[in-house]
Amino acid sequence: MTAQPPLDTPNKSDTMSLPYSPSWLDGLEKWLDRLPIPVWLFYGLLAVISIVGFAAVQWAAGQYPVGTLYPIHIYIMGVGFYMLGLLYYLDRYAHTAFTRFYPALDATPEHEKLFRYQLTTLPARSTWVATIIGLGIGALAFLIPFQEGARLYNYAGTSLSIALYLALYILLWGITSVGVYHTIHQLRVMNFIFTQHTHVSLFHHRPLYAFAWLSAYTTIGLILPFGAILVAPEITNSAGIVQSITLVIFLTIFLLLPFTTFLWPLLGIHRLLVEEKERLLDDNATAMEHTMQEIRQRVRSNELAEIDSLNKVLGTLETESRLLRQISTWPWQPGALQSVIAAILLPVGISLIQRVLLRFAP
Repeated sequence: MTAQPPLDTPNKSDTMSLPYSPSWLDGLEKWLDRLPIPVWLFYGLLAVISIVGFAAVQWAAGQYPVGTLYPIHIYIMGVGFYMLGLLYYLDRYAHTAFTRFYPALDATPEHEKLFRYQLTTLPARSTWVATIIGLGIGALAFLIPFQEGARLYNYAGTSLSIALYLALYILLWGITSVGVYHTIHQLRVMNFIFTQHTHVSLFHHRPLYAFAWLSAYTTIGLILPFGAILVAPEITNSAGIVQSITLVIFLTIFLLLPFTTFLWPLLGIHRLLVEEKERLLDDNATAMEHTMQEIRQRVRSNELAEIDSLNKVLGTLETESRLLRQISTWPWQPGALQSVIAAILLPVGISLIQRVLLRFAP
């Protein structure tokens, strides 16, 4: 009988038996679970309110016509809420993925609860450090004179407009930094589980695919903000030196992180699958060698009665060898890899097409 995973999830408020206290992000997510509306709708409404509210300040100041929405303003006012929503759903899917992975888990029930908690919960102290680092990067915007920043990014030079823009811009960086830390933390936990507490079987890949899809969803979710910049290059137009530096940091994060997110936790299990495949192939080769030696011995001794049975054994071993060699040692389904590649290449392709069309346009 296959062991079933426990149905209960560790209580994030029960810090007495947990390795660390939950972060402010986990507290926020716990509060979101009690909302009477879907989380995606909640964050969507906040994004719309933020975008329209900031635009209304620009309309009132006469910065641009009423009803106009500037791309970079939509991006800055909305992407932070997108990131918070993404982290919420990734944590919920991580719980589901771990449950699906459970048949391959080689750990005690106590370790199972610990791993589930670590996979879905951030440490409070480290999360605050990540938040402060992100806010600090965003605060580089203060190095630009306020009126110059308003001119560069096409928002009104009024006190309300400047304060609102800087507050949401800095907040975006704080959330982005937590998103990066969240990804790294989850990757480390997945990698540890894969390499230290996984029962590897070449013939039972399905449990391993659960974490592969978690990596794929994380990669796709993180690549979308980068894709938005590529598809809408006007977002980056007229950047000042300080903003250009922060933009380079942002693009570097969202160029490197998706590849790392998908590959890092899966390379460890790939190595274990390769080792298991080589072990089984070595056992198969040894059995084939012994069978062939037995056949030769019987031929030399003219004991031919069992030759037919030994030939059938040899044929069975050859079939086993062929099947073993055909088994993939990559712990993901083709669909997961194709989805990740499409998410990465699609915005790049659209951006290249745009630039070619603009170059030859009259």
